[in-house]
Amino acid sequence: MARNFAKLYVGIWSDERFKVLTSQAQRLYIYLFGHQRLDNAGTLVWQPQVAVRTASDLTADIIDQAMHELRAHRYIVLDDDTGLLAVRSYVRNDETLKNSKNTTAFVKAWDTLDSELLKSVIAHEVNRIADESPKLTGLTQCEPILNHTLIDPWELPIPE
Repeated sequence: MARNFAKLYVGIWSDERFKVLTSQAQRLYIYLFGHQRLDNAGTLVWQPQVAVRTASDLTADIIDQAMHELRAHRYIVLDDDTGLLAVRSYVRNDETLKNSKNTTAFVKAWDTLDSELLKSVIAHEVNRIADESPKLTGLTQCEPILNHTLIDPWELPIPE
């Protein structure tokens, strides 16, 4: 289901990790986080040729450089085998686990995800959230995710 809006964490503008990114990488992150095809697990099919068409001064090289930067800083994880991309902090920043309706949609999207890499990265993020906020309502629905293989995105190699 297409989204009509996205929750953008306004503290991002004072986040030191975000501020070291170039403006093009920041823009690409906002574009991805607010993308209408981003699903409830924070994933979508990466189509750089579509991103290039969102502004008159964008080029494929600018998008490639911004994507590389976001990957290097682990804002996103891209499964090169499937072409699927995950916004790593989506579940946290969208507050998905605060209510059962959102969690149900998240678990369904995660369960049908065609990338074991992204499922494992998202499971790692959900486990981090559970450690930080163990009383979140939605965690009761996340047992399969909490027990899934975990991949820490910081341990993934930085792509060339």
